Amino acid sequence: LCSNNCTADLKQGFCDKGYGRCLCTEGWGGPQCATRLRANQLVFTELFNSAHLADNLDHLRKMLPRFGHSLLTDRRGSLWLFGGYSLSHGPLNDIRLFDTKNNTWMQVTIDSTNDINMPQGRYFHAAEIVQSKREIFVYGGLTQKETNVPGVSNSTLNDFWKFSLKNQRWIDIQTATAPPPLAGHTLTLRRGPESESLLLIGGFSPNFGFLQSVWEFDLATENWTELETFGNGPLGVYGHSTVYHVPTASFYVFGGYTYAVNRTFISNKLYTFHYPSQTWSVLPTFEEYNPPRMQLPQPRFLHTAVTTDEFLLVFGGRSVTPTTQDSLIAYSYACNQWIRLLSKDVVVVGNPPPATYAHAMALDPETTNSTVAYVMGGFAGGIQSHVTRISLPSDLCRLWTNKDKCRSFLGCSYCAVISETGNSTSYCYSNSRGAISDPCRGLEGTHKTNNGVMCNREFLGQRTCEQYTTCTDCLARWPSHWDEPPVCKWCGKCSRARCVPATADCDRDNKCRVVTNVTQCAETQCAASDCNKCHALGNCLWTRQAMLTTEQGVKVTEDPIYDWSCVTQEFTSRISIPMKTSSAVCPARCSEHKDCDSCLTSQGAEGGWHECHWSVELNECVAPSYQPLYCAGGTCGLVLSGGSNEHCPQACKSYKQCSTCLRHAHCGWCSLDGTNSTGQGVCYEGSLDRPASGPEKETCDALYSREHQDVPETAVFS
Repeated sequence: LCSNNCTADLKQGFCDKGYGRCLCTEGWGGPQCATRLRANQLVFTELFNSAHLADNLDHLRKMLPRFGHSLLTDRRGSLWLFGGYSLSHGPLNDIRLFDTKNNTWMQVTIDSTNDINMPQGRYFHAAEIVQSKREIFVYGGLTQKETNVPGVSNSTLNDFWKFSLKNQRWIDIQTATAPPPLAGHTLTLRRGPESESLLLIGGFSPNFGFLQSVWEFDLATENWTELETFGNGPLGVYGHSTVYHVPTASFYVFGGYTYAVNRTFISNKLYTFHYPSQTWSVLPTFEEYNPPRMQLPQPRFLHTAVTTDEFLLVFGGRSVTPTTQDSLIAYSYACNQWIRLLSKDVVVVGNPPPATYAHAMALDPETTNSTVAYVMGGFAGGIQSHVTRISLPSDLCRLWTNKDKCRSFLGCSYCAVISETGNSTSYCYSNSRGAISDPCRGLEGTHKTNNGVMCNREFLGQRTCEQYTTCTDCLARWPSHWDEPPVCKWCGKCSRARCVPATADCDRDNKCRVVTNVTQCAETQCAASDCNKCHALGNCLWTRQAMLTTEQGVKVTEDPIYDWSCVTQEFTSRISIPMKTSSAVCPARCSEHKDCDSCLTSQGAEGGWHECHWSVELNECVAPSYQPLYCAGGTCGLVLSGGSNEHCPQACKSYKQCSTCLRHAHCGWCSLDGTNSTGQGVCYEGSLDRPASGPEKETCDALYSREHQDVPETAVFS
């Protein structure tokens, strides 16, 4: 059961037969407890795997596999799991506790007397724990509801709950104003010097589209406020990650499925929301240290992230070209550098968790000497049910043992001490605090120190402006040095738009316009992800006849051949082609179409597309922008697309033969019993067990009598 019996003969571990795992003695790690642990290692420890459970723990094997759930840590070593989607049980509303002190799942008894409500099952909700209140807050998510037709239909929620860890009781929070129904959003705690609040960022709703605004929940007054924000933030994003970084008083939003100019795509962008100024900025990489050939960071969504004061840690996610080595990456706040942690230069102990998506991750807030995070669950073709502890140094520089490798990472210095006996001790360490952080200080022997680049104000101010090809990247601002004067400026509205140093001239003939405010960038003009948001901006046109090409270019055609996009109305005065799009009435959103025919022939109303898709399983019209989240895990079943209704499923009763009827998964054949060989019967909607029509189940006899004058004595459904 346990490999090598967990090296129990050397007292390095023992076998837990119930959970089917090795529990290592302190100081030892690896699948067999055979590796001595050191401070410079990246350590993975599998604490739970449902595939290895004993038979008496079969209930855990059945209930724990899920995706789209939330996982939060308190200050007592407990992981709190809520909700998620189970392939066997659908949306879940259970709350469970994993005790990291003894590494076991514990029973949670909910105080649910008759007058106390509980949230319904959900997944892709947002949750956050407030340690000062010992409460967990949950907003929105996807659920499923029974419908009159066979199967279920998705529903996006806008309810808001809190769970008291002290009383183990759910409380439904009612507010006068609130965000719209949402899924795929984030809820993140802001810890200020005098107050705390929750910020809700991103998400989507079939009826409202991408959420572009930021909402704040005041924990003292328990009221929502829609914030007035500035700068350049994501126009719409879901399946992203958000963390709050206390030293810079800023939120960092990474990845996700996003909408930008003309299209939706999986993003690798990192945005920051500087809370004191309520201002967004994108944070582009420095090509010298994260060259494009490294493809770091990879675009991803439905990943997870946690933060320390020094770095952001990102795990998993769904990407276009998934690779295992990219499943765990880090971002240095001070150096604006992305780091691939699963590399040959890092000493890795144990097996990394499977590269899943829609899993959950939480940081242990009580660990001081190292950084510890826990990953649980997720989807990767099948549902994973595991809990893995990830341990790494609080100083990422400690991971590099080679001098040259150490020096290649920003903010790292290298020191070595050779003793009188010839023994050598070396360290790679963060130089952010200068000589005081040198681990070689105080050691006797000959000292050698190689100082690396320090990530300070001067370093950031020396970035190369010419590397940036867009106005918003050019004018980026970093929260660590928010009030520093601009380093770069954008030369726009000309044939050679480019980014130049703030002290340089744009153009000798003055054809280029100087842009120093990001709100004046061309890509921020008429920036909207759907028709309603486009019209709300004013002086903007929602159309399929125009497509933005370059900084100042717009392609225009007489016929609507492009995807929907929002463009400024200014250019219409410069062209002779009439614009057919009404500026007053928006086309119907995909979610407004209630049948397959109208759905597949519709042009939709969401940016970056000009079609809708039909979910046969949900009997629902789905916008392509939201399909990756809405249909995750195969919940939509067969999805039809192509702009033609010829693939739409017909009503079952239109099929007159048993063989053609049974080719369609939603149909069953209601026939005479086996003693009659006439082949008579009727094709009708139903499940494996029985026909279904309306809220009440009907017998084959009743269906047959409705379709035929002569009612057989016995009819069976197949």
